[in-house]
Amino acid sequence: MIIAIIVLMFGCKTAQTPIVTVPIQYKEKIVERLVPVVNPEDSANVMALFECDSANQVILKTLTEEKSRRMNSQFTFNQGKLNYNAKTNRDTVYLPSKEITKEKEIPVRVEVPVEVNKISGWQWTQIYAGRVLLGFILAFGVYKALKFKSII
Repeated sequence: MIIAIIVLMFGCKTAQTPIVTVPIQYKEKIVERLVPVVNPEDSANVMALFECDSANQVILKTLTEEKSRRMNSQFTFNQGKLNYNAKTNRDTVYLPSKEITKEKEIPVRVEVPVEVNKISGWQWTQIYAGRVLLGFILAFGVYKALKFKSII
């Protein structure tokens, strides 16, 4: 009788829902945008060499200029007067830039649904053994009952 109770107790095991841990995932978000870059101010250097001739006229002997390619300049020399006009073209260049943002996802414990009414092989063996044992107990009881009636 004790063996039958032990077999019945092992057959009543509750099903446990397995818990799955999802691995850490990273999401990368790439944003492309144009970044304005302003070119610095430009400058120009001018050197002029003037001489006087025998008639006391001013003569421009040499003129040199150093400037960047964004600088527009203009020289005029008229009646001993030197005019220099310089104009800088303002320039803003837009350069492409990629910005990568990483978002970290935290792992979450997720309960996975389990089929509740599914019987495992071990449980099926215990049910079968319990039925066989119950059959032996009933047969033994019927045998004792018939033997006891025949005595009276």
